[in-house]
Amino acid sequence: MSSKNNLLIFAAIILVLIYPTVSQTCSKYQFYNGSSCEFCDSSCGTCTSSSTSSCTTCTPGYYRKTSYSCGFTCSNSNNYIDFNDQTCKSCSTSCFYNCIEGSGNCNPCYTGQYYQPHTGLCSSSCPSNAGYYASYSEARCVPCRDPNCLNCNSNGDCTTCKSFWQLDSSTGRCLRKCPTGCATCTTNGTCLTCENGWTYNYNSNNCTCPKNGCRSCGSLQCYSCEEGYWLNNATGNCQTCTSNCRICASASTCDVCEPGYYSYNGNCYVCLQSGCRYCKNGGSCTACENGYYMSAKGGACYLNTYVPSSNSTVGYIIGGVILLLIIICVVTVIQANKRRQRRLDALAAVAASNNAATTVNYVQITSATTTVPTVGVAYPTQQQVVYPQPSGYIQPQPDYSQPLMYPQPTGYAQQSEYPEQQHNGYAPPPNAKERVK
Repeated sequence: MSSKNNLLIFAAIILVLIYPTVSQTCSKYQFYNGSSCEFCDSSCGTCTSSSTSSCTTCTPGYYRKTSYSCGFTCSNSNNYIDFNDQTCKSCSTSCFYNCIEGSGNCNPCYTGQYYQPHTGLCSSSCPSNAGYYASYSEARCVPCRDPNCLNCNSNGDCTTCKSFWQLDSSTGRCLRKCPTGCATCTTNGTCLTCENGWTYNYNSNNCTCPKNGCRSCGSLQCYSCEEGYWLNNATGNCQTCTSNCRICASASTCDVCEPGYYSYNGNCYVCLQSGCRYCKNGGSCTACENGYYMSAKGGACYLNTYVPSSNSTVGYIIGGVILLLIIICVVTVIQANKRRQRRLDALAAVAASNNAATTVNYVQITSATTTVPTVGVAYPTQQQVVYPQPSGYIQPQPDYSQPLMYPQPTGYAQQSEYPEQQHNGYAPPPNAKERVK
């Protein structure tokens, strides 16, 4: 049984190695590396490593490019990403250029222009720090999928995060919100490094700036502002925009609202439909939020109904179960063979013992010749043992040619008649002769 237990322990170790996530629960978009949790690439919803080719599911808004990689934009500019099932599909033939998130949601902009979802209009560029990737081939501003990202590249990796959000350039993710003025921090919020121009205070482990609302700080004025602030050159400070405004040039205007809002007369209002990343005039969705997909003709976003399968979860669990079953079967067969061999050995030992106890030596006891038929059974050959006669002993040979004569007892005289018979003073009883007759 010890070998069986060892094999089962070995199988358990293999399962942990091939599917490490079972030994640790990590947060969303993370994987377990064997000792701690790490973030997946920005394209991966779930993964087995931080590589771009280790995705087991895709981030919402991406499509399944290969079995273990995900794409941010379709390779064919006449295709669009169906956010529901995360596949690239063809635009409707009614669309002259291409389409946006839906087969019949045609893009009105031609090459060299960019469709801006936050306005619903075509422009010569995409606004910086507004959360877009400028796709020339698709002639549109593609929303970055990370809501805390201000700029992203063609892979969807974030290149600039919102103020005081730590950027992980290796995965393209905005990892965590740090204290004000911090560029990087620990998971528990301890500041490690400061944003440009901020001063690190080693006693309190925080960053300071003499001006208000700065992202990039100077001794006399801010060089850039946080989102929701605009730079007042007269004072050198950053002042707040209207509520829910991301980019503005003054306190009374708003160029780009936060996702889920639209701009009207310098103010930001919430989109009336749920699921809108951006909308036009409050009612018509121009881009969908993560977890939603665009209607075929555009204007409405619906909650995703498709649940993507995880290659890692299904594949590794099934593979692990199959591996465990194979090992159990092999162990069971080995143990059965061992038990069978032990039984055979025991039977052989019993047969050998019985054979030794019951072997009979056939010895010729007459001068007649006896022929033993051969039937294919071989009996063990044993040498006949001849026991010697006792010393001085002569065996008498009887003479069968003469009648056997037995000697009479000494002193006994045979009488023919009972009355005359006398033996050592013995007298026959009366009438014995008559009884004899």
